[in-house]
Amino acid sequence: MKTLLIPLATTLCLTAGTVAADNTLRGKHLRVDSQALPGHPADHSAPATDTVPFPPADSVKLSGYDKPLNSMKESLLITNRSNHSISGLRIEITYLDLAGRELHGTMTDLHVDIPPGATRKAVFPSWDTQRSYYYHLGKKPRTANVTPYTVSCRVIHYTTQSQ
Repeated sequence: MKTLLIPLATTLCLTAGTVAADNTLRGKHLRVDSQALPGHPADHSAPATDTVPFPPADSVKLSGYDKPLNSMKESLLITNRSNHSISGLRIEITYLDLAGRELHGTMTDLHVDIPPGATRKAVFPSWDTQRSYYYHLGKKPRTANVTPYTVSCRVIHYTTQSQ
């Protein structure tokens, strides 16, 4: 039985090597359409945006922060109080222990679509990669030797669709 399989396998390998590859290029004359290039006046692929740096405190409200002990993600509620739809924002987050000492600080870019007057939940990766910290207003963990913390958040800028 083994002697039959070896010649058959050899024949299959030899015939498989003679198959020609498909030509996926249809035609030899390829050219660049200059109007399809990004930045060309005829490019309508993405709408123009405006960035509002350091917006007034009453234009965007950050609330509802949460990060349980064993979570690799954090969440935050964002309320758009401006007259424009928000398509993204950059926030600065400072993590503090309960004595007010800084544990960590970061800037996070969030890509969210928030119509005027609406609230959306944003979820982003956690700074606590070792899972040893928990938000002090969240669910209290049952384990010992973990550290509660609080956060301070502020909007650095947000992005809107230009009119």
